[in-house]
Amino acid sequence: MKKLTIENIRSDKTLIEHGVYRIYLFNESPLKIQRFLKPDESGLIYIGAAEKTELVYRLSCFLNTIKNNKQNNHSAGFKVKTNKNLNSFINNNTLMYDVIIDLNAKKNEKNLIEKYKLEFGEVPPLNG
Repeated sequence: MKKLTIENIRSDKTLIEHGVYRIYLFNESPLKIQRFLKPDESGLIYIGAAEKTELVYRLSCFLNTIKNNKQNNHSAGFKVKTNKNLNSFINNNTLMYDVIIDLNAKKNEKNLIEKYKLEFGEVPPLNG
């Protein structure tokens, strides 16, 4: 898992591929997120896919949507940007990411979200 910053994703050579990305929230360790069935100890806040674009592009869209008033092309980033309490909470913690290289990214994304729903009773916070 790596810190989600523009500098890190631009230098991460694995991100020129297609695949699934997961975004987590940390504060020295993963933040426990209260879910319907049980807490998510991993801090996972979003599962996304980059099937027609590269992973670097989708992760950049997420960060740029949060920080740029003119960019709104990532739904999870837009949720953070337009909710001042959520934005403050995210900005007071550390975003981390990991990826799964996969040409069938949309199918894998759907499977990972379904698996999460089975375990926690709902989708990750920024997916819904």
